[in-house]
Amino acid sequence: MFTMDVVIKNHLIPDDKRDELFEKHAQWIQENYDSGAFLLMGPYTTKEMTGLIIGQADSKVAIEAITQADAFYPDYADYVINEFNINKINPKIAEIK
Repeated sequence: MFTMDVVIKNHLIPDDKRDELFEKHAQWIQENYDSGAFLLMGPYTTKEMTGLIIGQADSKVAIEAITQADAFYPDYADYVINEFNINKINPKIAEIK
């Protein structure tokens, strides 16, 4: 399992590429959600252009490969990946909306 903090460097994205890159980024998120690699994700409410992804992959190399497929990689976003082991899952997680 892993967490990934994504910080988009919006100030570095050329205006003429912004919409295209955001569309590709959204597709990247959806593809990884559909494949089961991304389990939970969403933007932080305390800081613009940032978000958290919780997911699963076979290895750190696999996580990095997923990251490198994002349209913002490597120049327009920072990615902080942390691997973790699950000790407990509260059944109430199914109630989160």
